Amino acid sequence: MVSESSCLPKPRRRPSETGLNADEMERYVGVLRSREEARAKLREFIEEASASENPLVALVVAEWGEGKTSLFYTVLNKLQPPQAASFIVSGRTVISFLERIASGAVAPQTASVAHGFLASVLAALFVEQLEAIERKCGSRPSPIELSSFSRCEDYVPRALEELHAACNCSKIFVFVDEFEDIVSASPRVVEYAVSGITHLLNGAVREISSRSDVGKGRYAGWLHLVLSLTPSAYTKLRGFGELSSIIARFSRRVKLIELKPLPRSEALALLRGLCRYIFDGVELESVLRPCSLVNPLIVASLGNPAALQRAFTELVYLKAASSSECFTPITFSEAIELVKRISIDIAGAKLPLAVESSIEKLRRVVSRVSKLAGGSKALELLDLALATLVIEPSDAKSLLGISDADLEDSVHTINAAARAPQLSFATRILYAAELIPWSEEARERAVDAWRKALSTCPSTSSDPSTLAEIIVESSTYVDSRGGLAIAVPMKGEEGANLVKELVPTQLSSDEAALLLSVLSRELSSLERRKALILSPRIVSTIYVSPELTFLSFVKGVDRRFRYWRELISSIRDEHLLLGFVAAMSTLRSVLKVRRVEVL
Repeated sequence: MVSESSCLPKPRRRPSETGLNADEMERYVGVLRSREEARAKLREFIEEASASENPLVALVVAEWGEGKTSLFYTVLNKLQPPQAASFIVSGRTVISFLERIASGAVAPQTASVAHGFLASVLAALFVEQLEAIERKCGSRPSPIELSSFSRCEDYVPRALEELHAACNCSKIFVFVDEFEDIVSASPRVVEYAVSGITHLLNGAVREISSRSDVGKGRYAGWLHLVLSLTPSAYTKLRGFGELSSIIARFSRRVKLIELKPLPRSEALALLRGLCRYIFDGVELESVLRPCSLVNPLIVASLGNPAALQRAFTELVYLKAASSSECFTPITFSEAIELVKRISIDIAGAKLPLAVESSIEKLRRVVSRVSKLAGGSKALELLDLALATLVIEPSDAKSLLGISDADLEDSVHTINAAARAPQLSFATRILYAAELIPWSEEARERAVDAWRKALSTCPSTSSDPSTLAEIIVESSTYVDSRGGLAIAVPMKGEEGANLVKELVPTQLSSDEAALLLSVLSRELSSLERRKALILSPRIVSTIYVSPELTFLSFVKGVDRRFRYWRELISSIRDEHLLLGFVAAMSTLRSVLKVRRVEVL
């Protein structure tokens, strides 16, 4: 039987994976600072559009799952007539019309690419949003069929007239969702779209523009567009035609809104709110014991909110399905089994959150060494490390029921396994480190310390400030009590080896020792406590890894993921790996490779 004190109601809700219930989620999560910055930029765009007599275009750039669609529902969708109204259309529908227009299958006599592009957006609006227009504006427009017109120059004013009659607002905003699909179209269609956007911004659609040579159009400044794109699609579109120069020339007409990956502090805030949402007010500490079980989810999701949301949702629902009575807190031994069954979407590819074969290989090696050592708790300690990534000695002793001596023996046994040929890429499996309680001030101090330390080693990076931010972010963990902490290497050879794993470039032993001495000096006044952390290199073989960004020349994220893990798991010379990453991180900022792909 389950004890009453640990028995929780089963999960009650699943959050939407498309952002549709973003407002409801926000009541539990709150507003994350990085997302509020993007919302503020979108509100600025709305204000600019309210005073403009020309069409404006906002480009919302972020990876899949980082909140582009949620941005529509939390900002644009709240606009109310008569001031403004907004509607969302599918990028695929827009592109489908674009393909037919560009090929001459519809409106074959179209001469203006700007009218052709706008026609594709309006046609998608009439196909998908008639009910939404009626609901928001109180009147349903008559559908205007693009196929009935031989020229988009004739279709656009007729469609605008019908839309304006139904929705007589001061401004209309059309959000084109997943417009990144345009890069999968033929080069002709891509160029048509880019040229259309360019000429639209240049005032070629007179009906919605105000130009000194032809005067003000009937709907000047009435309609504005928001295009949702992934970073790779945005980069590709900028390479076509005159879009880059137009963006530079008409900076007041184009607004770039970038959604960055969540920092780990915000990832934890999201998980806390998500837990309250799914369990109707239950806190994270009651669902996960210890709370540090979220670390693999946060690390593997790479700051992608949708991936993190999916990982946590699947974790708790898989656990709920295994119990017929009620929901009991997830333990580390359960978590390590559950994460093997979870897949997440990263940059459009479905990837396993954890590689079961890598976990089992590591466990087999440690198990063999453990048996030779005479039955220590090494395997259980390894499972705890795999499930949490960071372990404080007091937690290890209480969760595993071991003494200080047992813990020391188990750590020694686990690290002895790193000498096995299968793990030749790792110097150690568990590192002794120190945890600094997280705060904005502590984070800034840690970043500054790493920046000063990195500045002593010219080989590390031309921009130590950026690299310092990355290292501190990757060294931030959730502790067993649900707080954040920054892991820093301890003094000595072990700490120097950890420095080599944390810095993504090739360091000599002398450089690592020098860097560590500067780091230790700069952080000496901060409160800290002892801990064990799982080797960052081991983490990269098991969970979705940030190093994937260095393999962006490989076509297909799933292939990048597989190649990376094969590389790091089988390479014999650790310096070859570090040199490879260093070369990629250096070259990609100075070398432009246009169409080299690993197929």
